Amino acid sequence: MDSAPKRREAENIVKIRQALKDKKLVIIIGAGVSLHAIQPPPPQITWNGLIQDGLNYLEEERLVAGDDEELIHYRTVLTRDKLRVQTVLRASSYLKDELDNHKRFPTWLDSVFGSLHHEVNRPWVFKVLCDFHRRGARLMTTNYDELLEHYSGLQRVRRLISDDVRKYERCFLNGVFHIHGSFQDPEEVVLDSIGYYQVKTSDDVQNLLKTFLAHNTILFVGCGSGLEDPHFSALLEWAGSREETIPNHHYLLARESDNLRYNQLITLRYGSDYDDLVPYLTRLLEDPPSALAVDISGV
Repeated sequence: MDSAPKRREAENIVKIRQALKDKKLVIIIGAGVSLHAIQPPPPQITWNGLIQDGLNYLEEERLVAGDDEELIHYRTVLTRDKLRVQTVLRASSYLKDELDNHKRFPTWLDSVFGSLHHEVNRPWVFKVLCDFHRRGARLMTTNYDELLEHYSGLQRVRRLISDDVRKYERCFLNGVFHIHGSFQDPEEVVLDSIGYYQVKTSDDVQNLLKTFLAHNTILFVGCGSGLEDPHFSALLEWAGSREETIPNHHYLLARESDNLRYNQLITLRYGSDYDDLVPYLTRLLEDPPSALAVDISGV
């Protein structure tokens, strides 16, 4: 890495540390954090894997016959190498309709996420995120699980309770805000196109996000590309529609090999492997800067 990228990285790290010091740092946590904490990662944590798990559940619980044409179709398309988000959304809508018709949506969600904390064998990522929170960072997530709450002792903040959303925005309520719902609140879980529409038309949620995007520094952690975490793409699409009025001071942590490019975000490469994530986050907490800092006085 030449001096210019090093200088830019050092300057951006200083800005993140300053935002944390000023109580202006918001961390949005995606599926990659849960994938990092469980090795080997269960496939149902990813969006594609979750839908496939749901389709299997339909057959295993005899809610849908194994030779059902739609079931076979969506199982087949989800195994393709290249998938469009809209294709998986159609499979999600089919799954959600069938689960709702049989009143089994809450039961299925609990079967996937209810005991997930027992599978965590690398909890360090949650511990370092808790350290950020103790220093004043706000925590939000696009995940359905409550692993962060399990390790932090914080409560979940529900998007459908308007008073709680406003209290959270004003720092009167401390917790983990679930942008797309928690498995314990099935009516809030965003799984299909209808759920996305509900979030996009929620004044409370959009006002909260608009405030944070305009007045805080946001650090996206574990938010990857593609079908692992489409919630992230939906959120950025919304933010991008306000690109002209929101300064470019938000950050995405990514591996060296991740081919990610979002105009609204500054990408910081934390290392070549997921194992490098926790050390990088730990160094971001260090003050004054140490391992990541460089002398930019002569640049």
